Amino acid sequence: MIRKLSVIHYFHIQEVFIIKQLLDIKVKLKGFYPVGGKNKHVAIIPFDGTAEGEFFSGTILPGAADTQKTPNGGKTMLSARYIIEGTDYTGQKCRIFIENNSDETGRLTPVIVTDSKALSHWEDMALTADLKAEGDNVNIKVYGNE
Repeated sequence: MIRKLSVIHYFHIQEVFIIKQLLDIKVKLKGFYPVGGKNKHVAIIPFDGTAEGEFFSGTILPGAADTQKTPNGGKTMLSARYIIEGTDYTGQKCRIFIENNSDETGRLTPVIVTDSKALSHWEDMALTADLKAEGDNVNIKVYGNE
């Protein structure tokens, strides 16, 4: 007896995201203001600095700060908010607001708001960031999915 076999091929379509570095932010810490409470420690760390990249370059405006919260026995959560004033790749003056928060795993998730028409699509991107600290200097690289 001869058996006929049917072979079914399944095609899997996978979306591919290109991750591109949007900003390279160089931060200089300008103080450290801690409060140690009963259940957690909180610190506010003001900073200034610059941002460079293929699409934008500028300077962090006064008022930038990182808030760090550490529950007793827990991991430190970061939340930085700042505005960078500069020029986009079309030569237009603009501002970029960044709110960069960490989660329990330490993963940084920035949110961007900008008045640049050329960079407005950054507001809709899924963003990530890497942070490297060395003394009073911090380097933050912001990446987006295109």
